[in-house]
Amino acid sequence: MNLQVAQNLIQDAGVFFSRSEDATGARRSQLNDSNCTVVDQTPGVGAPIEEGDAVLSVVKIGEPTTADVRSHERYPKTSRTGT
Repeated sequence: MNLQVAQNLIQDAGVFFSRSEDATGARRSQLNDSNCTVVDQTPGVGAPIEEGDAVLSVVKIGEPTTADVRSHERYPKTSRTGT
């Protein structure tokens, strides 16, 4: 889900201040919320929140997520020569 949609859902629940952070660790700001994908959140889904409690971890759309990186490290692609 993109960051804008996630923020809208939080606001629909009556909380108007949430935070976002760069999930890559590069500490980039999110300038275009609809260009970011939420890959994690604190607290978890369904937990009660108040103003400022929600922290959404995001990457730019198309960037690998932490889960993608872990999967690649665990199952690296092997090349086949066709011989």
